[in-house]
Amino acid sequence: MAYINIFISKPLSLHVKDQQLVVGETTFPLQDINCLMLDNYSTTIKVVSGKPKPQEKPAKTIQMSFFMDE
Repeated sequence: MAYINIFISKPLSLHVKDQQLVVGETTFPLQDINCLMLDNYSTTIKVVSGKPKPQEKPAKTIQMSFFMDE
């Protein structure tokens, strides 16, 4: 299986819906993403937590690291 590296240089809104990462109007399956790199300070990341519905599998744990150059 190939993994996707996503590089975002423009301000966008990111969120997860139906096990897909939604980037603007494009979606990527969460299980296919290897790396997400943000190269701006204006990208919005929407994180919603809560218990999954009984018929859904719980989401995988995601490790996020933030590096900021000033």
